[in-house]
Amino acid sequence: MSFIHINNLTKRQINKRNVQRTPTDPRKINETITVLDGMNLEFEEGEMVCILGPSGCGKTSLLKIIAGFDTDYDGEIIIGGDKVKGASSEHIFVFQQNGLLPWMSVWDNVPYQRPEPALYIPPVLGGSNLPK
Repeated sequence: MSFIHINNLTKRQINKRNVQRTPTDPRKINETITVLDGMNLEFEEGEMVCILGPSGCGKTSLLKIIAGFDTDYDGEIIIGGDKVKGASSEHIFVFQQNGLLPWMSVWDNVPYQRPEPALYIPPVLGGSNLPK
């Protein structure tokens, strides 16, 4: 069996774009659109993979689902024999844009990476005894 197995993955979401891409774009603003439709993929451990496609085709949605950041989908993701049920320190995700303030340390950047004030610092950053 493959290391990462994506089985019948379908992702639907609301089209949040403010304008249509072109006058003939069939996707309407605030309409539910299918971003990924019945996708099946397998990746072997250590395999190098490149996901290419135009803006809005579902590349980032796929990566967020594999990493466990997005759990609102149909189908299943299995990594190393375990079903992905949410975010985990075992799965990483590198964002497309730099989300850190370069003049600050990683520790000082943590509060700015969450929508609410950071009351919980993950153990990987040395905050194992801080309250959630």
